[in-house]
Amino acid sequence: MKKLLLSALLLMLLLPGTFSIAQEKAPANPPTASREPMLVTVDWVADHLNDPSLVLLQIGEKKDYDKGHIPGAQFLEYESISTPHNHGVTLMLELPPVEQLVSVFERLGVSNHSHVILYFGTNWVSPTTRVYWTLDYLGLGDRTSILNGGLVAWEATHHPVSNEVKQPVKGSIAPAPRKEIVADADWVSAHLNQPAVTAAATSRARRISLILTSSTRTTTNSRVRTRSRIYFAAPD
Repeated sequence: MKKLLLSALLLMLLLPGTFSIAQEKAPANPPTASREPMLVTVDWVADHLNDPSLVLLQIGEKKDYDKGHIPGAQFLEYESISTPHNHGVTLMLELPPVEQLVSVFERLGVSNHSHVILYFGTNWVSPTTRVYWTLDYLGLGDRTSILNGGLVAWEATHHPVSNEVKQPVKGSIAPAPRKEIVADADWVSAHLNQPAVTAAATSRARRISLILTSSTRTTTNSRVRTRSRIYFAAPD
């Protein structure tokens, strides 16, 4: 059964040009000890650069990483977390086997106890959220954060960059795949006619994407909670 890679959209991430607004806003409710915040500021990263559990991953062009990156950061090859696009065989950004993902992130020093910080180099916001979703799929979403504003914000606030590449200590990951956040072709076919599912086709740069939203409502202690799942896939 061929799987479509469907990536959760993270809408809270600001573009580099507007990072300063969000930097000034502290979260209203501090995260619990069981999960890390989804967004961290440049000052937070600067204060925690020497934390032994911290793993920094830059997403973007390799030339940008080589030019200068946050000290200690590793470069993540975006193509390494998806299968090669082969018309008629595999799909663009199709999710690879869990074993491949574990191998990629372990080589970069990621373990179950790591606090992974993802950040983009230049205008790689969407791929960064794709990496976040991939780690969430592996069961590491609670241990992963995104740097608000990316490298642009880091440099704009006069924090240092480095072109030194440190060899990371290989990590150890015991994956806990969250299959419920992935929808395959059979799932899409079976749920398209359900009222809680909305599908919309969008076109950008001559590529067609399928957007699906699935919502459920539950009532607990007289309070109604709505849970939504948002996916997109680029068909062959």
